[in-house]
Amino acid sequence: MSDVTLDQSRRDRIGFDEAILCAGKSTEQLGRILDAAGPAATLLLTRLEASALVALGNGDLIDYDPVSRTGFFGAVATPTTAARIAVVTAGTSDVPVAREAARTLAYYGETATEFADIGVAGL
Repeated sequence: MSDVTLDQSRRDRIGFDEAILCAGKSTEQLGRILDAAGPAATLLLTRLEASALVALGNGDLIDYDPVSRTGFFGAVATPTTAARIAVVTAGTSDVPVAREAARTLAYYGETATEFADIGVAGL
């Protein structure tokens, strides 16, 4: 029995793919997830460490961003609309989670404009 089960009909049911939280999963589990998804699938991989990406050995199939630790497995459409969403951070320590939000939006076809380190000390 496999310890990994993909919800492959989620997009049909609710309009969104299943996002895979990679933190806490072994490289073997992540490999089984990618294999189960198949070559035509797209997946949003979150909290994916660079070392796990290297260990998977198929990094060329994953569009990886080291700041957000996100990966796009498969062909993800490039957003074609102007940005309607702003992702704003108070400081540079917030950039990784803000980039994760922006990349998640991009995965689902939304462009976001990022504003980093605008500060809130004066409020």
